[in-house]
Amino acid sequence: MKKYYVVDWQIEKKMGDDAKFLTIADDPLTACALAIHLKFNTAMINGSYRVSEKGFEMHEDDIFVDSNQVNQVYLDLYENNYFKDQGDN
Repeated sequence: MKKYYVVDWQIEKKMGDDAKFLTIADDPLTACALAIHLKFNTAMINGSYRVSEKGFEMHEDDIFVDSNQVNQVYLDLYENNYFKDQGDN
């Protein structure tokens, strides 16, 4: 597992730290799903999340993860009780 810094970069300027989430996950998609579930409390459609292993500031090797892919991963994890297994009821 790796440490991921997830940013909902489309609302970062308006929301500040509320648009940022630090987590440990298997991969960037799961990190984004955890951000939705534990911090953002909402999912976006046709957008993207910026994910880094270095920090919240921009880096050349940051990746942008399609929100529609994240939403599908979130649903799969939810249906398989992933979040319950993480201590969230």
